[in-house]
Amino acid sequence: ALALDGKDDYLNAGNVLISSHYSIGLWVYLNTADYSQRFVFKDSSYTLWYDRIQASIRMEHMVATSQWQGLLQNGGEKLTLSTGAWRYLTGTFDGSMIRVYENGTEMSKSSVTAVPVNSSADLLFSKSWYVDYVSGSMDEIRIERTPRSADWIRLCYMNQREDNKLILFR
Repeated sequence: ALALDGKDDYLNAGNVLISSHYSIGLWVYLNTADYSQRFVFKDSSYTLWYDRIQASIRMEHMVATSQWQGLLQNGGEKLTLSTGAWRYLTGTFDGSMIRVYENGTEMSKSSVTAVPVNSSADLLFSKSWYVDYVSGSMDEIRIERTPRSADWIRLCYMNQREDNKLILFR
């Protein structure tokens, strides 16, 4: 896992492009919810983050009209994130809906039909041009060019959780 101090720690993954359908997922452990924190950010393309003002996880992408669309701009329920515990977050876009899952369960969705634009900006973990550094840890970060199904996301959560009860050996 990446241990992040909330002040200046981040990773630059270079120019990672997504297709018109995608999934973004990671395990996150926040030390504080006192300020906004960007888990995944590609300027003018896509992002998954914690918004302190809305007190909610947000998943959104930039569309051709240079507007961010997704949760919560186009609807959806607020998804709060507690501190001091690992959470498995996944956001998907299937061409008509952005969905956000926590610990393998769909928690919020928003109708979005415009596909994301791809920018030449670098993909950043724990930073945006707003700064928004993460105070805590992130692990198992995935950027995928396909919208994973609810069953797939649930299986990933069950397989990776600390008490891993997916398979028991006797």
